[in-house]
Parts: sequence; C-alpha cells; structure tokens
Amino acid sequence: MNFTLPGKIDTGVLVLQDIYLIVILALFSAKSLAGPVQIGFTLGKVILLISLVGIASLAASKYFLPKIFSGIADNKHAFFIHGIAWAFLFISIAQYLGLSVEVGAFLAGLGLGRLPYREELKERIRPLTDFFMVVFFSSIALRLNAENLLVYWQEAILSSITLMIGNFLIMFYLIDWQNFTAKTSFIGSINMTQVSEFSLVVGALGVQQGYINNNILGYLSLMALMTMTASTYLINYNQQIYEKLKPYIEKMSFGQNKEKEIKKLENHAVIIGYNQMVKNTLSTLRKNFEKIVIIDKDSRNTEELSRTNIEYIYGDFRHGEIRKASAIKNASFILSVSQDHAANQRILEEAPREATKFVESTSKEESAELYELGAHYVLQENQLAAEKLVEYLELYLEDKKLFLKEIETENQKIKWGDRSV
Repeated sequence: MNFTLPGKIDTGVLVLQDIYLIVILALFSAKSLAGPVQIGFTLGKVILLISLVGIASLAASKYFLPKIFSGIADNKHAFFIHGIAWAFLFISIAQYLGLSVEVGAFLAGLGLGRLPYREELKERIRPLTDFFMVVFFSSIALRLNAENLLVYWQEAILSSITLMIGNFLIMFYLIDWQNFTAKTSFIGSINMTQVSEFSLVVGALGVQQGYINNNILGYLSLMALMTMTASTYLINYNQQIYEKLKPYIEKMSFGQNKEKEIKKLENHAVIIGYNQMVKNTLSTLRKNFEKIVIIDKDSRNTEELSRTNIEYIYGDFRHGEIRKASAIKNASFILSVSQDHAANQRILEEAPREATKFVESTSKEESAELYELGAHYVLQENQLAAEKLVEYLELYLEDKKLFLKEIETENQKIKWGDRSV
C-alpha cells in the first residue's frame, strides 16, 4: 500500500492496539476473574492459546491457503464463500477453546491478510463487513437512551479534551524520540487523537458481563462521538494545521530529525492486465521505471508474478481500494490491456494529466471516446502487435515529443474514422 511515513507509523500503532485488545477480549470471555492469581493464570492461558492458534493461521497462509485460493480465485462466489468459511472456522476454534468470537475473527484475518488476494477479498467482503458494523453499533444504540448518554456528559467533555491532548503529546514525543522530523511527529500524532471504536466493543462486552452499567457505556459512547467528530477535521486539515503551527511544533521537537523518508509509489508505471503483450514490454519498462505495479484478476497470472520481483496486486481495478493500492494518481506511465471500457474510462479520469496513458478498446467509437478523455494511444489488439507496442514505448521513452508527433496523425485518423489505420 502507498502509505506516507506518518501513515505507516500510525498503522503500526493500530496493529499493536489490536493485539492487546484481543487479549482483553479474551479475558472478558473467561467465566470468572475473582482475584490476581486467577487473572494471571487466565492471562497466561489466553496468551498461550492465542499464540498457538495464531501460529496455525500464519502457517496456513504460507502452505495451505495459497493453494486453495489460487484454485478458486477466478470464481467470485467460491472466492467469497471460502473467505467467510475460513473466518467462521477460526471463530469456531476460538469458541471451542473458550476464547471470544472477536479473537477467532482476528486470528483468521492474520492468515488471510498475508495472501496476495487480500485486497480483492477485502472488497468482496466489504458489504458484509459494513452490514455487521451497522448491526453492532445498532445493538449498542438499542441498549442506550438519551439519559444514558447525558448522565456523565460533563465528565465526557472533560475526558475527551484531556484524552485528545494527552494522546497527541504522548504520540508526538514517542515519534520524536525516534528522531523523526517535527512534521512527521505532528502528523502521526494528530491523526491518533480520537477514542478508538474498540472502546465501544470493550464497553459493550463489559455491560454484557455485568462489569459496568449502561450509564458508563453511554459515557464511552459520548466520548467516542465527540473525539471522532473532532478527529475527522483534524485529519482532513492536518497539513494546514501543521503549517500554521510549524514554528511552535519545531520548538517542541527535541529529535535530531535524521529520518529517511520511506519511499512511496510515485513516478512509477501501472499496468492493468497481464498478457503476452505486457510480457513483451516489461524489459523496456524496467529499463526506464524503478517501480512497476501490475494489477490483474487472473489467479494464474498472479501465481506467475509471485515468482518474480515485480510488484503486483490481485484484484479488479474497478474497486477503489485496488486503485488506491496501485497509487495510480502518482503514476507517470499507465498501460491498460483490459477491454473493459468503463474501467479504462475510470483510469483516464483518475490518472494524472501529465502521465502517459496507453489503453485498449474494441471499437473505433470507444477509441475516439478514450482519446477525448486524455489517452495518448488507444490499442486495438487486431491492429497493434506486441512488437509495435514495444517500438512505440521505446520511441516515447527516448523522445516524448517525437513520439507524440508520431502518433498524432494516427490519432486523428482514428477520430475521423479512417479504417486504414
């Protein structure tokens, strides 16, 4: 994924939060936590069981799951069902071992998250995920009324302000302590000021187990509402806020600011589809682009690409997360050998204006429309052999102006319906 450095830091923190949350959820599933000895024993048991099941999930992702998913990835229904079945398998194992449903789901995700098909699987499951999120938050809302939210409203406001400031300062100095720049420390910290939605998960389980009452859950819910609302604006305008506060932020920083910015995908080549034509162009593209990202939804091609050092993404380019993962908005060259006209339209709409764009079509009408959207060259498989594409690529990479002049005449012929092209 094309994360910025603050994004990578925040993602790492969130992963750690997930881990200790899973331990807490597993403790909640215990029948009794009467004293320190029992809590310690239960905690040790929980960590041991989670570790064993987690290792099994990771081992399966390396030796077992790739074989299963490579065989059914092209069947969207089987792909979806196997992903769900894997989750329910681990949920059943977790329940059998006395752990919670949430622990099982998390451990199933450890294995699925390591597959090359993860982005596509995430998109397939997204509607179901959204549905269950609605069910979960609705179930919390059904337990509450306005009185529960407002019983501790003053405490919730004070706690929200304290927590947001405290989160920011703790995160800022931890990141700064590792010698990241003041900007990275600030952006990474301001993005992490809200109360985690997992606090509601823990709160709901606490009510279910009888540890807290609905008034406390209402207090947590009000805090979440306030901090999430404020955090939305802080994240959206974090760059502008930093520029305004830059002199003060730099004074707060005591790091030596010697970080090396993690390279993100930019000025790279994005290829949609993988066929013989693409294979013939790769050697030329490799000479001119440090990074090449290939997107393809054929599991056989993905398996072949996994044996190379080329970065690839399994999935349908029509999905937003797939496009985001390819960082198409930062690309300098785009080649699509997909004949999906709608997908090619989306590519041209999202691609940078200065990027060079080769796309494919099946008719002259589609070609004319793609040219209008900014394509530099529209491929028609029956008219352009792979060798000709390589020739055009080499010409473009040697002299862009000469290349554009060369294809301008052909573009005009296609626009005006010249069938001799």
